Amino acid sequence: EKLLSLGCLVYTTGINDEPEWCGQYNKCIYTKVDFLNQDSLDSFINEICQLSKIDILINNAGIQIMHAIDNIETSDWDKVMDVNLKAPMKIMRAVVPVMKSHKEGRILNISSVAGLISKPGQSSYSTSKAGLIGLTRSSALDLATFNILVNALCPGTTQTEMVQKVLNIDQKNAILKNVPMGRFAKVDEIANFAVFLCSDYNSYMTGQTIVVDGGFTAR
Repeated sequence: EKLLSLGCLVYTTGINDEPEWCGQYNKCIYTKVDFLNQDSLDSFINEICQLSKIDILINNAGIQIMHAIDNIETSDWDKVMDVNLKAPMKIMRAVVPVMKSHKEGRILNISSVAGLISKPGQSSYSTSKAGLIGLTRSSALDLATFNILVNALCPGTTQTEMVQKVLNIDQKNAILKNVPMGRFAKVDEIANFAVFLCSDYNSYMTGQTIVVDGGFTAR
């Protein structure tokens, strides 16, 4: 929505029907796609590859399945990796040739503070988000000479739908005790950094991991 308000034509995805907010913007194109279904993902990739120009790619889809390492199901591990790491790689691989043809582009991978630090039960999630940081760094080196900047944004706990589903009240309060600013991030606060990293205001930063967490990882 922040990008749309700035005049961007935005292709956005989700696993449900088109959200009401998307219909409020003339330049919002919504595609229902399930990153756990390879046919669905490949169909979406084929669709966006038909675009003549792609300025920005933001990999923002993510899932989290909590489990201790000795209780982890291989199927759950694969689901988290497919959505959080494999899908971003496949989409990046697809759009890079279009960006290269214009010798310009911005790619932003939404990782997490869980990719830098972790807690019990986050083995698959932390691994996927750390892997996304590694993918960001290596891709930035591959693409720097084409003026394609690749960065990772690591939000702390943010007021999102996933957080509401995954964390109970006690868990939220436990996290807040370790956030120096004493509150969770608002979605707009994360969006503002995303817009900066994808805009012409950022012309030289690439391969970096930017943490926006209210001081959580500074302790």
